[in-house]
Amino acid sequence: MTKHNIKTFQVIGSPKAGGAETFYVRLMYALAQHSNVLPVVREGSWIHEQMVQLCLPHETLKFGGLFDFSTKRKLRKLVRKHKPDVVQTWMNRASRFISPKQSEKTRYVARLGGYYKLKYYQKMDFLVGNTKDICRYLVREGWPEERAMYLPNFAGRPAVGFDQYRQAERQRIGLSTDDFAVLIAARLHHNKGIDTAIEALKSLPENVVYLLAGEGPLETDLKAQASAAGVADRVKFLGWVDDISKVACAGDLWAVPSRHEPLGNVVLDGWAHGLPVVAADTMGPVSLIEQHINGILVPVDKPRALASAIEQVMHDPELKEKLIQHGHETFEEKFSPEVVVEQYLSFYESIAKEG
Repeated sequence: MTKHNIKTFQVIGSPKAGGAETFYVRLMYALAQHSNVLPVVREGSWIHEQMVQLCLPHETLKFGGLFDFSTKRKLRKLVRKHKPDVVQTWMNRASRFISPKQSEKTRYVARLGGYYKLKYYQKMDFLVGNTKDICRYLVREGWPEERAMYLPNFAGRPAVGFDQYRQAERQRIGLSTDDFAVLIAARLHHNKGIDTAIEALKSLPENVVYLLAGEGPLETDLKAQASAAGVADRVKFLGWVDDISKVACAGDLWAVPSRHEPLGNVVLDGWAHGLPVVAADTMGPVSLIEQHINGILVPVDKPRALASAIEQVMHDPELKEKLIQHGHETFEEKFSPEVVVEQYLSFYESIAKEG
């Protein structure tokens, strides 16, 4: 990939770690290899820690509540100082701190990973949706179609040889040789449907074990549910995992039981790591998965259907290999870092020329 002569600000005010935040970090690192990018992040946040660890030059601001007047002033000063070609904000929190346009040469873009209210984005020149359905939503809500751009997420490509650590990682987690490990990487929240997955576990063979990578408000409730269902010893709560490859190498299948998933970064992660994917048929996975080609879709909130699909993959090696092969092909063709980053940079250059 060639170096692009484009300067962007990437503004995010999120305090937590999650799917959007993980992709933000991946994109900042990738953009920094091929363009001039300045991340502007919330001080003390998980993203701030990642910027430091990756040695990426960045700026930090408070991104506080309604009475935070300093962030808007300091952000305006940064834009005036650096004169970026493009300022891209991420989600509502960052977008509300954008001042009226300071220069006709700077283009303002907001990136949306969900079906957010457009009142937060009226100052923007362009809106980016990470699914085609989000872009259709923007147009239905009155946003000009020519100013709505589809740019997907990408999954990080795991390090070469990551799977060589499979046995060591399975031992560390406490898996036996015969255990079939189902990885669920998600925030422990109602939207993610982990309670449905635990209910499904009751009807799955005794050697099926869940690896739950994530944290969230329902951790205590989910542990209680697993205990009441008699499967507590088959559900491993691993907490937040910065590098999902460390857990993926121990897995046999990637499950996405979400009730609400606008995109489904975790589907892309499953493909990238060479695991078969079983997902609930919510918006994101439906837009990504071809049934029984690169994954299996099951109805939302149907534990028996989820269990049946997992068991089908367990007992059908040819199907498992087919899902892995086609999933990886889809990742490489449409959702690899190289493909998506080039799309982002080409978009930035095209709109900068309008200035």
